[in-house]
Amino acid sequence: MDALVRRYGRNELSDDESGSPFTNGVLRMLFPERFKMPLVELFKKDTDPKEHVRRYRSTMAQYVHNDALLCLNFPQTLRDLGSRWFGRLPAASISSFSELSKAFSRQFLENVYRKKSMDHLSQLKQGKNES
Repeated sequence: MDALVRRYGRNELSDDESGSPFTNGVLRMLFPERFKMPLVELFKKDTDPKEHVRRYRSTMAQYVHNDALLCLNFPQTLRDLGSRWFGRLPAASISSFSELSKAFSRQFLENVYRKKSMDHLSQLKQGKNES
């Protein structure tokens, strides 16, 4: 994509040409002068996705009103499974951080810790070879 941006300019790429999951509205955003990405804890396969988004928003608090900046920097917090998921998003399918965070949370919902109920615990049975 960088080569396309250099060749055509950021504003001249169509959503499909960029191949990015972000729409042109997001891609056209210019970063604030002297922007430096704050250190954000990386998402791991056992991390609660909603907690990851909350931490990301908290770390990026001064940019919370810059939706495109939140979108464009979020992939930097993903590794392994998260990065592969992001790379498979359809072109031009994300136009806001709200859409991105919801899609991310849905994808990794199984990572969310759920407290076991007493009913669940009472139905557990010890196997023959378990101590």
